[in-house]
Formats: sequence, C-alpha cells, structure tokens
Amino acid sequence: RSSWYTDRGRRSTNQDAVVVRTLPGGRELAAVCDGMGSHNEGGLASHVALEALVRALSDGSQLGEAVERANRAVLDAASKSPDRNGMGTTLVAVLRDGATYEIANVGDSRAYCIDAKGIVQVTRDHSFVAEAVDTGRMSEAEAQSSPWKNAVTRSLGAEGVVKVDLFGRYDASRPALVMLCTDGVHGVLQADDLLDIVKRTTDVRDLARTLGEQALINGGEDNVAVAAVRLGGPGD
Repeated sequence: RSSWYTDRGRRSTNQDAVVVRTLPGGRELAAVCDGMGSHNEGGLASHVALEALVRALSDGSQLGEAVERANRAVLDAASKSPDRNGMGTTLVAVLRDGATYEIANVGDSRAYCIDAKGIVQVTRDHSFVAEAVDTGRMSEAEAQSSPWKNAVTRSLGAEGVVKVDLFGRYDASRPALVMLCTDGVHGVLQADDLLDIVKRTTDVRDLARTLGEQALINGGEDNVAVAAVRLGGPGD
C-alpha cells in the first residue's frame, strides 16, 4: 500500500527526510521534507518538522494546523543556537482520513497524483523560477538552467506565520497513487519519466526506492526522498 525511500545521493549529508505512518484513530500520513541550512542544520529542520507534524496529527489536529505547528517547531529549534540561523525546510504531505484524503504543501517538494488518466502535479512549487514561469518572465527551458532554480519563496522556519497550500478533500476510494518527492527527484525526472516508472513497477513497496535510485542513475547529485501511497481498492 505504500513505500518510502531517501538517500544522500552525492552530497556529504542527507537533509531530506520522509515519514509514512498510521496515526492514532486510523488516519494515514505520508510526508516528505527537504531541509535547508549549513552542514547538519537542514537535516535537523526536516526531522524536527516531521516529528512536530506527526505529534500534532496524533493529537487530533487537522492537516493545515499540523503544518503550522511544524513551522513553529522549526522556528523554536532554530532559536536555540546562532549556528541554526536561517535553517528551514520544505514540506509536502498527504493525509488520509476515512473516505477522503488531503494534500498540504509549503516549498518546492511536490505531490503527484497518478491514475488511469495519467499523471497530474497536484502542488504548485513555491520557488523563484516557478513564479517567474507563471508570470511569463522566464520560459520552462530557462527555468531548468537557472542558477535560482533551487531558491524557494516559502518554507517552514522562515517566518512566524506560514501560508499552507491545501488540496482536496479527494475521494480515497478512487484508485490512484499519490507520490511525494523532493526536488532531487523531480528536478531530474520529468512527469513522463515518473509515469513510466510507475507503470513498470508492479509492487508499490518497490516504487519509492526505484524512483529515488533512478533519479541518481540519471545524474542527480542532490539528496532524494520519495513516498508513494496507493489509494482505492478492496476495503476502501
């Protein structure tokens, strides 16, 4: 029903983090973070955010509120040492609650939905190049080669109040695959590449690793993190 994978790739440390968890009450969570900050601070930010997210949802919070609590947790962790100044993280998550599911996003990690009709990018990147493309100031080709392509315009830990993009609620009984990934994956594998790998991978338990490893095989140098969740089917 699900899988997750993360790897440091060709970097010295891994600032990405991923969680797939069944929460108290039966809600199901998958989330991916891409930390930012020097040395180990980005990795700390991503883990702090996921721990706070799980804690908040386990206490009964809704998804948007839980992401806001994760933002406060990253800010609190950063305040404990001047070495942590500027640390932060992206976060993208899917939460299944009974018959429906919802997706939340802050930053440029992505959620895709894959079904019989194809692949759709659900989330919108909060990044300099994505906003430049949206406003016509930059072409897609220019965005791919831009030195600013990794610059995010929204993240956890940047400000006291964070704007969280929420998508859904969607019907969880409808057969689909929700795939979450950091830019170490979607910056290397285009949507058609992702769809092709999904079609060739028969067991979802193998999918996250296959996607992450393929990004590295294709020349990716960044950390990678992927979570894949299969929805719909018997009992749903």
